[in-house]
Amino acid sequence: MKSLHSKLSGIAPFVFFPFLIILRKKKRAAYLLICFLILALSGCYLNFYRTNTKSSIDASTVSRLNSENKYFIMHFANSTNELENVYVNSDSLYGTILPLSPAHSKNLHPLPENPKNKMKGGNKKSTLMEVHLYTSENLNGDDSLFAMPLGSFNRADVYELN
Repeated sequence: MKSLHSKLSGIAPFVFFPFLIILRKKKRAAYLLICFLILALSGCYLNFYRTNTKSSIDASTVSRLNSENKYFIMHFANSTNELENVYVNSDSLYGTILPLSPAHSKNLHPLPENPKNKMKGGNKKSTLMEVHLYTSENLNGDDSLFAMPLGSFNRADVYELN
């Protein structure tokens, strides 16, 4: 992934060369151009996502999301964990429970009714790969294998770009 410095150095001559020409001609136009550039560049680093909250999830949806290599996050009553090696068999969800990675712990509690949940541009790829499944069950500390009927999930969020 390219750093911000290398991205900006590629476009800087195209942005600032006209600025220098205007600066030499008229001061007022230069100040307007500065304000325009500040406003235009400041909004480029925020993206918005929607949660697509559903009250339940079915086997075909889980299978489709798993084939898209989505990152499953389980919200239990007492903890939040990653679910890996996900598969569905006879209306039950199976997988391996792992600790949640720091990259995916940034957008754990969005507002489902808010259409403008913010994410930074650098977190875009990891955030849009997340599927959040909520249950009121507790997770025992020694559980590593997971099996639960799909009917026991009371909420499912599949994040998408807004």
